Amino acid sequence: MASTSVTSMSSQPSSIPLIEGENYDFWCIKMKTLFMSQDAWDLVENGFDEPENVITLTPVEKDQLKELKKMDAKALLFIQQGVISNIFPRIIRASKAKEACDILQ
Repeated sequence: MASTSVTSMSSQPSSIPLIEGENYDFWCIKMKTLFMSQDAWDLVENGFDEPENVITLTPVEKDQLKELKKMDAKALLFIQQGVISNIFPRIIRASKAKEACDILQ
């Protein structure tokens, strides 16, 4: 009996598209599909705002924020892995996935 597994942001895709400088449009389409498959496209496209005062958050809100930050960090990692070494310095200071995508655009 064959088993199936569901890929989540906790597992890295087997192949991350690589941008080499001249193929941005193709890379962008492939990365969008990757993020959609990880249920992270909305986060990458729109980003998220961190609350100014985390102390006022409820425990549930704190957990949600933690998961959002974790998903964003994984999306940023995929973007970082998807650029060649001479493009990476452009996004080296990006701390969120949307920020890195905006820089590359």
